[in-house]
Amino acid sequence: MEGRSVCGGEWRYSESNIWPGDAFGVDPVMGAANFIECAIFRGGGRVWYDSAVRGDGSDVNCLRRAM
Repeated sequence: MEGRSVCGGEWRYSESNIWPGDAFGVDPVMGAANFIECAIFRGGGRVWYDSAVRGDGSDVNCLRRAM
């Protein structure tokens, strides 16, 4: 999983050994950023993506449950 903010900050988070029913991912907080995004990758391919611009009323959420 990867999260970035327009101000140049960046972080990456990786999880392994996820079992069926486990929650995984990130739920980023806008804070002082003007734009946020998150993505979930599996096997090198993006399987989920979410983003928002400050003030658009969206809630960016990349929390998922393993199946």
